[in-house]
Parts: sequence; C-alpha cells; structure tokens
Amino acid sequence: MNNNNKWTVDLDTARQLSIVSETHREHDFYASCKPLYFLLLKEEINALKKQFPGVEFYPESRLKSFKSCLNKKTTKSNAGKPTKIYDYLAVRYVIKSVNGSTSKADIEAACRSFTDFLTDSIPYSTVIHERDKDYISNPKPNGYQCLHRTRIHTLPHATRFFSEIQVRGEDMVQEAAKHHLYKPVTPSRLVDDIPDIFAFTFNSDGFCTEIYSLPLEQAFEKYYKKPFDNSKDPSPTL
Repeated sequence: MNNNNKWTVDLDTARQLSIVSETHREHDFYASCKPLYFLLLKEEINALKKQFPGVEFYPESRLKSFKSCLNKKTTKSNAGKPTKIYDYLAVRYVIKSVNGSTSKADIEAACRSFTDFLTDSIPYSTVIHERDKDYISNPKPNGYQCLHRTRIHTLPHATRFFSEIQVRGEDMVQEAAKHHLYKPVTPSRLVDDIPDIFAFTFNSDGFCTEIYSLPLEQAFEKYYKKPFDNSKDPSPTL
C-alpha cells in the first residue's frame, strides 16, 4: 500500500476532534453517574431540611448539556487554559425566607450557613477550596450573586466524580444573568442546548422522596420559559 495516499487532517481539525471525543467520553461518564448523584442529592436535601427547619428553600439541579460542555472546552482550549469541567453535575439551593423573614441580611447569612454545612458535613464529599467563588460579596458585572463550591465525591467502592454547589437568595439573580432567556430559540438549539434538568418530589413534611429527569417537552418549557413547539425539527446538530 502506498502510505503517501493516506488521508490526513490539519492540526486544528485534529485538536477539535480531540476535544469533541474527550467531551463525549466525559459527558457519557457523568450521565452514568446520575443514579448515584440522585441518591446523594436526596440525602443532602433532607439533611439541609433537618439542619435548617426555619429556612424555606428549593433545589434546582441538572446535568450540563453536551453542547454547552463542548463550547466551554473549546473556548478554554482556544484561550490556552486547562479544559477540565467540574460542573457537569450541579445543584443550586435557592433560599426564599428565614423564619419568615426575607431581609437581605437574613438571606445572605442563611446562604453562608448552607454553604458551610454543605462544605463540612456531607459524608464522602470534599470541597476543592481553591475553586471557591463568592459572588455575593463580589457580584458579577451583570448583577449575578451566588456562592459557588466545587466538590469531589469519593464514596467507598463507587466511582469518583465532581459536582458543583451553588447557594443564593431568590432575589439575587438579575434578569441579565439568566443567560438562557436572551438566547434565540432555533431548531438547532432545541435539543442541543437544553441541560438534563432534574425534578424533585417532596412529601407532606417537605422531605425529598424522589429525583428524576424531566421529559424533553417539560425541560424545554422550564429552560426557555415558553411552550414546546412540536413543529420544529428537534434533531440535534453540532
């Protein structure tokens, strides 16, 4: 065989193929971690409920979409930065009131108490403190306020994986920070950009009993805040 006739790709294309391949592997891995993450998350939510009975809060959680992960890795790679993603799986705890109070001081104190508890008291989870982010004391330019923690889960005889915690008050996120609300909705974005959004079932005492993934139609409506349109082509594209 004449090796001179081998088909080759340029270095930039090879780099892009490598990023796509790596992202596929990692996204598939974190999708496989969902059942374990659901068990941990349910125990965590109920631990918060017991520890802070006077705090009214609700969780929001998701598996980041493949396209979002790919875009993030590509952007980081183009900027010459490490491409590791820690928030494939993430949960946000939104605090509504503290013993009936919605004052800024009470909400902020509860956010910090939640974060300290999640940092120090959850078994088999270790916080990577060099990645701590305090956007409450130092809001983003768009007004975003939230506490972020990255952690690694190392359960005995189980797969090790990362997740992110976010804690904020219900009124801490400005409309400008809700990035998905100002992106145009097109057929190519219908599936690609929607994260795997998790839903929660609670009993009459307010304890979490089940966590599951929302169907596409419900995830679309929750994410884009508009009705799902079956007439659009839902085929994923890159």
